[in-house]
Amino acid sequence: MAANGWPGLKGYVYKKGGASRHMDKKRLQYLLDQQHCQRLTTAEEQELNAWFGTLHFDPGLDALTEEQQDQRYRRFKSRLAQPVKWPRVFAVAASVVLLASLALLLHKTEPAAQRFVAPGKAASARILPGSDQAILEMGGGREVTLDGKPAGSKLRFLNGSQVIRQGNGHVSYALAGHTSSSEINAIRTPRGGQYRVTLSDGTNVWLNAASSISFPVSFHNHKTRKVTLTGQAYFEVARSATQPFVVAVSSSTHAERQMEVEVLGTHFDVMAYDDESAFHATLIEGSVRVRAAGGLETIKPGQRASVDRQMRVVAADTETAIAWKNGITAFREARIESIMRQISRWYNVDVVYDGKVNNRLFTGEISRRSSLAQVLRVLELSKIAFETRGRTIVVKPQ
Repeated sequence: MAANGWPGLKGYVYKKGGASRHMDKKRLQYLLDQQHCQRLTTAEEQELNAWFGTLHFDPGLDALTEEQQDQRYRRFKSRLAQPVKWPRVFAVAASVVLLASLALLLHKTEPAAQRFVAPGKAASARILPGSDQAILEMGGGREVTLDGKPAGSKLRFLNGSQVIRQGNGHVSYALAGHTSSSEINAIRTPRGGQYRVTLSDGTNVWLNAASSISFPVSFHNHKTRKVTLTGQAYFEVARSATQPFVVAVSSSTHAERQMEVEVLGTHFDVMAYDDESAFHATLIEGSVRVRAAGGLETIKPGQRASVDRQMRVVAADTETAIAWKNGITAFREARIESIMRQISRWYNVDVVYDGKVNNRLFTGEISRRSSLAQVLRVLELSKIAFETRGRTIVVKPQ
């Protein structure tokens, strides 16, 4: 990236002769601030939309390094404060790219409580992003809602085990000595929910939206630490040389999708939604063994095992795979249907398509703290139209 570059989107340039090309950066910052606070006048709204309209995609401008891309968001705020020229290129990797990272940039310039509301999108503006919420299922059929409980409250004490609400979307299991319990618990998140659980062995699990995990209250006297997952979760497994940790996943609609991921202690992500094209296990560090499709593969950091009718091990984009855990909806060379599945799960909306969807591929990042209106606004900048009907999003590809 040039020294005076402004982070944003790689491959997008200003159209020659665009009326807003030379907008003063202080003026743009003012307009963005006004938009965040929903105080844009009609004239200011037209001015900002005209500036957005001066962008178009140029696939020949796709040469920034990964290191330069990683710096784009950290530099954004400081760039606005410096007396520099507007750059020619925005900075994010893509083959065909949405103006999607702008949503994250806008989000980072204002406090979290302030929301960007796209003009004319009142219905989608009322749909907020997901939050920390889940249901804890205990023995005997008891269910506990985990959102809204104060930090430090004990949800249960049984056979020497404690279930403690830690706050900030986190619940933990604590054992007194070598407590043994045959009870199986489960935590499930709805669409629009996420949660973190610390198992009794110290393993941390982050659950994505529309996911569930079942596990023994105690792993004592178990040969393996086996849990069962649906949906998606990121694992930081506490190391044990004598007790392997096993994640088992299966599909209710695709009988051939059966997978077990076995580790001794490491960090990895498992994505196992039935509505996706395959199950994926992506390794961040350490080593894991994946059993699936009648085979056994050991994958290394930076690799992904994908399972459908067969298992394939390929190089993985680890940042994209775990972006959800870090508060970002990310997609790389993805079709619009794949992007909308993520949006559907996180914003708890249904998605239908009015007309044939084109085969374009998109790459971009959108903050998971953005409102649905903001997400749809940046997607519309890539020539995709939406209509919001209650909690249903109608996609109208152009």
